[in-house]
Order: sequence, then C-alpha cells, then structure tokens
Amino acid sequence: MGNSKQTDENCALHELMETEFQQLVDIIEQKQIVHEDIEFSQATAPDPDPISSSALRLQRQSRELGADTLAEYFYELEINARSGALDDAGELLEDISDEFEKVKKILASE
Repeated sequence: MGNSKQTDENCALHELMETEFQQLVDIIEQKQIVHEDIEFSQATAPDPDPISSSALRLQRQSRELGADTLAEYFYELEINARSGALDDAGELLEDISDEFEKVKKILASE
C-alpha cells in the first residue's frame, strides 16, 4: 500500500510540474516577444522574477522526484532569470523540455 501512496504522490507532483512548466514556457515566450520588439521600452518588459520563482519551485519539485538533471536545468534558468540573462532561454528551454519528457516517461512507467 505504501507504494501506491508514493505513486499517487508522484502523479500529483507530475501534474503540478507539468502545469507550472507550461506557465513558465508561456512567461518566457512572452518575454522574448516583448524583448524582440524594439518599440517597447525596457519598462514594459515582464519582470524576470516570475520566471525565477517558477524555476525555483520546479527545481525543488524535480529534486523531490529524484530528477537531479532536470533540477539542475531549472537551477540554471533560475540563476539566468535573476541576472536578467534570458537571451538564450530558448535553448535552455529545449534542454529542459527534453529532460522533462524523459522524467514523464519514467514516472509513467512506475
């Protein structure tokens, strides 16, 4: 029975991570759209804090699942967001997305 409870917890955490991950992608994509449009001033660009906050939460959730590589990617994203260095966020998001898919497959097989 303990194994079933752990599986249920993993599924719930997985669903939460998937939702939060999609929100993170949406925030980053919006930031890139705003950043690319030179008519917008720097003041209108979204604050990077929502990205770093989301990345931190996803990092913690990944560590709870034992997905250390995914957690490291989220850590890198958090640090980049805090420093405002999101120009290459697209590449990092691709790495995160690939690793996230691997973790989802592992969780689905448990």
